[in-house]
Amino acid sequence: MNPQADEELSSLRLRIADRPADLGLRFALGELLFRRHDYAQAITELQKAMYAPQLRRSAGKLIADAFDARKMPDAAAGMRRLVAGDDPDNDGSAPVFVPVVPRPPTLPDAAAREIPRDENA
Repeated sequence: MNPQADEELSSLRLRIADRPADLGLRFALGELLFRRHDYAQAITELQKAMYAPQLRRSAGKLIADAFDARKMPDAAAGMRRLVAGDDPDNDGSAPVFVPVVPRPPTLPDAAAREIPRDENA
């Protein structure tokens, strides 16, 4: 890897540790991770950056490109619609995130489906 890019990555991570709510730093980290082809981590950071109105469109476009790179064209198309303002379910007040990995069911829900119910009780 590029030593200068490694140093920049380390520097950004340290700065984020000091200022975790700085969405500009989150965007910069996501952009750097994207350039390094670390798309999953880039998506995570860029999704956080989307909460800043001034970064929303740029972050969304990079997320869409990262989804494309990960061979997820439907997620990429959805993100492009979202940042273009074409998503009828989003009024633009808050970002909508497409999960990279679906969440497994919670234990109580999964357990409830597996426990047979006594119809006579």
